[in-house]
Amino acid sequence: MKIFLEIFGLMVGLVLPLFGQEPQAVGADVRSQVEAVVVKIQDAYNARDAEGIASSVTQDAVEMRSLGGLAIGKQAVVGRFLQDFRQNPGKMVNTILQMYPVGPDGVCVIADSHVGTMQFQTMTLYVRSGSVWKSKMTYARGP
Repeated sequence: MKIFLEIFGLMVGLVLPLFGQEPQAVGADVRSQVEAVVVKIQDAYNARDAEGIASSVTQDAVEMRSLGGLAIGKQAVVGRFLQDFRQNPGKMVNTILQMYPVGPDGVCVIADSHVGTMQFQTMTLYVRSGSVWKSKMTYARGP
C-alpha cells in the first residue's frame, strides 16, 4: 500500500503543477512521435502482441489500474496485458484528449480508452529512451 501511495503521489506531483500554469504546447515533432507510440501500443494490444507492447514500455514501467492495482516493472506490466488477452475484452481504441510537456524529455498524455464495452480515462507519462519514446507510468481509471 505504501508503494502505491508513493507512486500515485509521484504521478500527481508531476501532473498537478500543469494545472496552475499556462498550458504549454508539445512541439509538432514530439507530438507526432508520441502519438505514434500510442497507436503502436493500441495496435499491439488489438493484435494480442505482448512483445509489441513490451517494446513500447521502459524497464521500470509502472501501471496502476483503479480496479486492478499496481504493476511494477516491464515484466509485470506485460503480464497484466497477457492476462487481459486471456479474458478477451475486445478491441482497444484510444482518443488523446490532452498532451503536456513534462520537463525536457517527458510528455503527459491524457486520453479516453475504450476496450470492448469498457471505458477508461488514462494518464500516461512517456519519456525519451534513447531516440524513441516509451511509456513509463500509466494510471487507468475505469469501469
